[in-house]
Amino acid sequence: MAHEKGKPVYITKNGEGDLVLMSIDAFEKREAIIDFEKREAIIDLKEKLLVAEEQRLSGDKTIPLDSVFKESRRKLMKNYDVELLPAADDALDNIFDYI
Repeated sequence: MAHEKGKPVYITKNGEGDLVLMSIDAFEKREAIIDFEKREAIIDLKEKLLVAEEQRLSGDKTIPLDSVFKESRRKLMKNYDVELLPAADDALDNIFDYI
């Protein structure tokens, strides 16, 4: 059936998705698309980093990293109108500390 229609067959168990059956050709095409998208994202990131480094070397104003994190956290809290539980707040702090 996956060969005839050229589309994956979704198999459920107790009404929940469990398996996907697809032809090797469909799988390889899907993997090629994902690989291409990953490469494009990496190229885009490298281009942005190059621009940022050129700006830094030319003396453009920089922003301290801790200020970026504080502003990111403020926008996250404001835009999503959330209050974090203490454990989540600590986890977010740990993420920013790690970065």
